[in-house]
Amino acid sequence: MKVSSSAGDLEVFIEDKVLIVGDTVLLNAEMGVWHFQVYISPGDFRFFLSLIFSGTVLRHLITLLFQYIFGHSRNKDA
Repeated sequence: MKVSSSAGDLEVFIEDKVLIVGDTVLLNAEMGVWHFQVYISPGDFRFFLSLIFSGTVLRHLITLLFQYIFGHSRNKDA
């Protein structure tokens, strides 16, 4: 994942370890020299799901799926 800002582009690395704190998901992450924690509440999940299931994102994901399926099948025939 990448964060782009006026300070430049930085990669964000999220650790595999996920913690549940009450009804919140806690992720440990790094961006450059900064270590931080991301707290994802149930409301955040609803928000992200609404973004993922928007028409624009769904069309993009379906396109990627078709490229993956048909791109791999062409490589097998070669």
